[in-house]
Amino acid sequence: MKTKKVRRTATWRHCASVSLALSLCLSFGVSAAPARKTLTGSRIRATFVGKVVTDGFHWSYYLRPDGSIEGTELGRTRKGKWSIHGNELCIDITKGQSPAYCWGIVREGKTLIYQANGNDMQDIMIEERRPQ
Repeated sequence: MKTKKVRRTATWRHCASVSLALSLCLSFGVSAAPARKTLTGSRIRATFVGKVVTDGFHWSYYLRPDGSIEGTELGRTRKGKWSIHGNELCIDITKGQSPAYCWGIVREGKTLIYQANGNDMQDIMIEERRPQ
C-alpha cells in the first residue's frame, strides 16, 4: 500500500496567505474607535456660546452670549440661564425652582455627549441659530 506524500509547501503557503490577509485587515480595514476627549471650560465656551444645543427632537436651547437661553421643550417656549463652572456647562431652565443641571462635555469623533458623574447621559448636537 502506497502512502500519499503531503505537500508541506502548499500548507505553508496557505498559512502565510491567511496570516497576510489578517495583517492587512488589522492594518487597513479595522479602525480604532474615535478618541474621547473631555472639553475644558474654555473649549465649551468656544463650542456652545452663540449656538443652539439640541437633542435633535425634544428640546433645543440657544445659548446667548449674555448668559441667557431662548429655548423650546416639546414645543413650549422656555427661558433660562447658562453658565460654565470649571469644566461643566450649567443650564437652568427651571426659573430658580431647583439648582441648574451641570454637564461635562465629551467629544468622541464628531459626537458630543453630556456627561454627569463620569457617566454618558445623552448625545447632543450643536447647530447654527436659524434666523427668526
